[in-house]
Amino acid sequence: MHPPGNSPPVCHEDILVDGFIAQAFAPAEADHYFTLLRESREASIASRSSQYWDMCYSDNAWHIRINPSQDAGRSSASKQYMPWSLLDYHIRLSEGTVVRQRRSWDRGVWPLSSVAVQSPVFFVSQEGILGYRLSDIISHGTDRSRLRGGDEIVSLSEGGTMYVRICWPGCRDWHCQVSTGWPTTLAHFMYLIGISVSSFISDPGQVTEPELASTWGIVSMDPNDSLHPDDVKIVGAIQVSTHSWQPIIQLERYVFWTGIDI
Repeated sequence: MHPPGNSPPVCHEDILVDGFIAQAFAPAEADHYFTLLRESREASIASRSSQYWDMCYSDNAWHIRINPSQDAGRSSASKQYMPWSLLDYHIRLSEGTVVRQRRSWDRGVWPLSSVAVQSPVFFVSQEGILGYRLSDIISHGTDRSRLRGGDEIVSLSEGGTMYVRICWPGCRDWHCQVSTGWPTTLAHFMYLIGISVSSFISDPGQVTEPELASTWGIVSMDPNDSLHPDDVKIVGAIQVSTHSWQPIIQLERYVFWTGIDI
């Protein structure tokens, strides 16, 4: 990944406001997630010790890399720039509302200081369009030709299975276990995330706050307001524990909500 070298200066806090991860899981959760990335070998704009990291904004996305020339603790022989790492994309609110979730995890299984957290995964078409309609993911299966990097291998934990977790507003935390195979291509990973989200929409499990869930299109009293696969776009996913991933979901409609602690 090679963002242009003359990118405009970037305010580190922008990603905690306008990024998809911040919109999906709240700024504080995004801050914590980016910190875990740094601590587990990646980069973090949230770290207060980020003076050794270069950051740029290019093609509607934030990228970051280590800047060894600023690290006095490294020898000159080892001072080589690391590749740019994609952190997040800038959200376009004109395309709909991102579903605000709590960030889930396997309680009692998530060793925060030692797990190598994977970088976020985003689904981008060959034409550069971010996100796929759920209906397209289901109907086209694991077609790799439509997805940028569809043949690339996604780093998943060994064992051939993963959990997909969804914390939809107004619903009890939901998860399902899916067989991934080994290795897993990006196209197949997107398909597994898609069919899991489709399963949730069909059967969301226990609804704890019916009015809130209805606002977000789940178990709506009005059939015209209920979610359809054409209304749902899967933007990407983040790793939330060793074996678990949580999708970033955008609705192709607007949901207005205020004062709700999700």
